[in-house]
Amino acid sequence: MKKRRGVALLLVIGLICIWMGGCAEDGELWRTDTLQGISYSAPNNWTLQEGGNFKSYGGVDGAVLLVTALADAPADLESAYEEFTRTMANRRETGREELAIAGQPGLHCTVQHRSDKTELTSGVVLFALDGTTYIFALTCKEKSFEQYGEIWQTILTSVVPAEGAQT
Repeated sequence: MKKRRGVALLLVIGLICIWMGGCAEDGELWRTDTLQGISYSAPNNWTLQEGGNFKSYGGVDGAVLLVTALADAPADLESAYEEFTRTMANRRETGREELAIAGQPGLHCTVQHRSDKTELTSGVVLFALDGTTYIFALTCKEKSFEQYGEIWQTILTSVVPAEGAQT
């Protein structure tokens, strides 16, 4: 009987570790990725899909991180932001600030929008480096956006030019 309880307890502890994001050391919770001249951290347990100029990471509860590199984006960040968000249904900007990212001036906007009947919030950050405009967008259900604050800040503060990129 004690053996069964011990096994059950270990199983419960294991499930709690998985649910809480793993029992791994900090280094194992994040992976370092690169995309056309930049390097950044992304959650290691998020599912990666990639194409030529983007990488998309899917979280367990529907959150999505999109990293895009656009060589042919409009020259100014405001125009690139408008072009990127123009297809968001019922778009409403709820926050805006300038920031430095990868040593470059950037734009950080928070946008509420819809997809079908789901209310969403996206954090959108744009900056330019070596003639390429980079867009980082974290999108999740509106009610859970604040839960991703620490993850979002970790991603943004990790962005650096990849070796060989000019600032």
